[in-house]
Amino acid sequence: MLLLESSSRVAALLPAVRKSAIVFTQTVVGPSGMAAVIGYDNGIQRLQPFTANHDRIEKAITGLKAGNSGARLYDALSDAVGLLRSQPAERRRVIIVVGEAQDTGSEEKLGEMLRQAQLANIVVYGVGLSTTAAALRDESQQAGPVPATPPGTFGGPPRPGTVQTPTSEQRHAGNIDLTALAEWAVRNATAVVKDHPLEVASTATGGMYQSTFRERTIENAVDAIGGELNAQYTLSYRPTKSDEPGYHQIRITVDRPGVKVRTRPGYYLEGK
Repeated sequence: MLLLESSSRVAALLPAVRKSAIVFTQTVVGPSGMAAVIGYDNGIQRLQPFTANHDRIEKAITGLKAGNSGARLYDALSDAVGLLRSQPAERRRVIIVVGEAQDTGSEEKLGEMLRQAQLANIVVYGVGLSTTAAALRDESQQAGPVPATPPGTFGGPPRPGTVQTPTSEQRHAGNIDLTALAEWAVRNATAVVKDHPLEVASTATGGMYQSTFRERTIENAVDAIGGELNAQYTLSYRPTKSDEPGYHQIRITVDRPGVKVRTRPGYYLEGK
């Protein structure tokens, strides 16, 4: 399942998103997979139902058009979870989101969506788009609120041992425990999560989040996800007290060197 933000805030990045179409079909879907495509801004658009036809998938991606300024990430994720649950249980269930790491205007709550994703064995991978990068490519559009200070100046003191730059200030919020935040969101399903929702969704479901601001292009990020998915194998187990309500933590350890483990931190069961 591929979720693509079409908000006007990332309009300048959409040509790069469209270029990733063939990478997605070749490295993620592959010769035996299926995919559906959903676009989202202030609304949710089902651009392509589940299909194994690469041409149809690529056409849905390359035909993506810029919409309004909304970004209903949680609602799009919830819609994707619902569609994936109807797919055969023996198929791997993966959502790849290409969009900003924020939500505006959704009716669904992140924690409730994550509960449903965990119980359906759905993994979320995030490819983060940057409104700053979009603004650099299209200077005719202003991204984000008007700065409170003149260009090149900052409204607060620098953090110890750092030099203030626009990039360092934007990334300051990354110094958080995403695992703890993911667990909190699932435990408190109706609470509002404002910061790092796409990273939290990836962490909570055992996926991976990649920023495309500097580190890699959108195509490279999608290719890395495809490479990882095709090099994985899945372990499953049945807990001895599987029907106990509440939050159940998961801890995985391995004694083989060079192995990368991705696991969700736990799952939540409602009381009967």
